[in-house]
Amino acid sequence: MRNCFELAEKEYYHSNAFFPETFQSAQEGYAVIKIEMDALWDNIRVSMSNRSNDQQLKRVVRIMAQCIKFVETFSDKKISDGRDHGGRFGNGTE
Repeated sequence: MRNCFELAEKEYYHSNAFFPETFQSAQEGYAVIKIEMDALWDNIRVSMSNRSNDQQLKRVVRIMAQCIKFVETFSDKKISDGRDHGGRFGNGTE
């Protein structure tokens, strides 16, 4: 599971290099996440196998990164370094 968080964190910083602004509203954050979800669903529907492919996994990591950005934008506890959310983000504990 640690690898999942590392991939999401890497994508989060990569996407923020191009789009550093936080979401202006919850609706904007939802729209960005929904666009990625729709793209994932399109890929799943046209896939001939029931197994995930690399493109699907990349989409899921993008969704995770945008969800982190959403939480960071609207949470009282910022997650800027992946360690400021009650010790829970990125270490696999609940």
